[in-house]
Amino acid sequence: MVFCAVLALAPAPVGAQGGSCRACDANPDRCIDACTVLIDGGLRDTHTLSKAFKNRGDAHARKGALDAAAADYSRAMALTPGDAAAVNNRGIVLNRQGRFDAAIGDFSRAIALEPGRAAFRINRAHAHYGKRDYAAAVADLDHAIALSPDDPRALNNRAGALMMLGRHDAAIRDLGRAVMLDPKYAAAYNNRGIAHAGKGDFAAAIRDYDRALALRPDYAKARENRTKAEHRQRQTPAATLDLPPPETAVEQAPILLTGAPEPAAAPEPAPEPARTSPPPAEAAITATVAQAATPPAPAPAPRMPVATAPPPPPPPSPSSPPMPMAPPGPSLLDRFLAVEKTLRGADPETIVRYQVRLRETGHYAGAADGRLSRALLKGLADCMQAGCTLP
Repeated sequence: MVFCAVLALAPAPVGAQGGSCRACDANPDRCIDACTVLIDGGLRDTHTLSKAFKNRGDAHARKGALDAAAADYSRAMALTPGDAAAVNNRGIVLNRQGRFDAAIGDFSRAIALEPGRAAFRINRAHAHYGKRDYAAAVADLDHAIALSPDDPRALNNRAGALMMLGRHDAAIRDLGRAVMLDPKYAAAYNNRGIAHAGKGDFAAAIRDYDRALALRPDYAKARENRTKAEHRQRQTPAATLDLPPPETAVEQAPILLTGAPEPAAAPEPAPEPARTSPPPAEAAITATVAQAATPPAPAPAPRMPVATAPPPPPPPSPSSPPMPMAPPGPSLLDRFLAVEKTLRGADPETIVRYQVRLRETGHYAGAADGRLSRALLKGLADCMQAGCTLP
């Protein structure tokens, strides 16, 4: 049967040569380089640095470098302890490593931070399923479905746990609703076939396996299950009773690490949505898996002749409308991204001017060859943090 894991991995900040810390799904290696440029560049803003670690963790997870991913998520959590998405993401990695108790601890912490997120409960149910604690998995999925009644993944996952408890009729009802919500959900058809086979209704099982194969002709587990159901259907009743139940279709779902909101330049980052990843064995589960740079301190103003200052305006009365706030100017990260975008589309002569200027300020030691490089981008970031004047 198919359990899909709901992973919630986050997105990213700026870019290095040929890649961006915010586009980790396209090219994880380049994303890792881009995030490392930011992390090693001396970022002082806690939220921005946390986002960079979290996005780099996403890229490591996509590559299967689970230890490196867990380490980056831990750094993000240390910087922003209230970031439920980082906690959830580390739980996903621990779950993939088979460290189910530690994963359950992280998912429980994420749930405590954001109790309304169905994805976190789906993920914790996935870890319970890995421990073969199917009753606990069903309890978490009951909560997830109460929060998100029309999520076919949660229904599919609960059906898988129900089948392991021998509750095939309840599993068939969940899977019927799952395929009604998503008629192209091949895994749910395969799982419903397993539930029918568990009840001895091999004709209904074969029909569901056929539906799964029509949607995914390369679905090896559904084809294997269909062959077993045909074999059992041909047995005499007595012989059928002696055969073991059909094995569940173990599907290793692909990693679906959807990008979360990238670090935005904002004094107080808004909470970001979580995202997705793969399952263990025995069923396919679907779990759902800001940045304000510190401006340079202003130089002391020159001493001016003392003048009589106008009196301050009276405080507004409770009934008066609030004073309009001036919109904040672009942050250091916004300005860096704008210059980076300009350089990526610039001609060699323009890049040479930046190389020469950065060499003058001591932030770049490379050649003035008109080529955009990681060293040039790092020098640019350092120079902007130091308040340099650029071409």
